Amino acid sequence: MARVTEEHLQARRRSILEAAGRVFGESGVASATMAEIAEAAGLSAGAIYRYFPSKQELAAACFREGAAQ
Repeated sequence: MARVTEEHLQARRRSILEAAGRVFGESGVASATMAEIAEAAGLSAGAIYRYFPSKQELAAACFREGAAQ
């Protein structure tokens, strides 16, 4: 069985953060759902929870990424 590369994991994480940023920007953090973010990222909500344990953690990561840029 092939192992997933670190580059793949980082690319998926970036994809989730980009999708979350778009959804949060459109709906606001409080109104956005993980299902909406998953749809925008082309993933299942369960896949997102493998990277971020909660919507609050995902939002915090989005804000950190935005501040770092």
